[in-house]
Amino acid sequence: MDAKGWEIYVTSPVDINEAIENATASPDPDKQLEATVARYLQQEGCTVIRFNALFYSINPRTGGQNPIGEIDVEVNEAILEVTNKTGRKAGQVQKLITYPTLNPTGKPVILYAPNITLGAGEAVTIIGGIVVRDQSQLLK
Repeated sequence: MDAKGWEIYVTSPVDINEAIENATASPDPDKQLEATVARYLQQEGCTVIRFNALFYSINPRTGGQNPIGEIDVEVNEAILEVTNKTGRKAGQVQKLITYPTLNPTGKPVILYAPNITLGAGEAVTIIGGIVVRDQSQLLK
């Protein structure tokens, strides 16, 4: 339940490997990058426990869905936000760091963004996120 007493739901693919394969074939370059990162982590021995997991609450009065957030990739050690974009990710990272429904155990949040600008990367670092521009740095 969230602070309003609404039920929280998570839609997460039952078969993570199938979901990763589907994302690989997606026309969306961000989904493709998410799949690439997930596969890399698996090949390096990490267990992907969530992939493209959507979190939402249900308003008990109206039955309406209220989006809370999304986790692109989660492993035992961290939550990863993945993007091809050059900026404007600090808000998303901050939500992943601070919102207990998305990150109940306080895992570190890594922004994997090969194209992020220096200023946008600094904004993420200031709020406590970890910025990674090169896939090989994900395991450090």
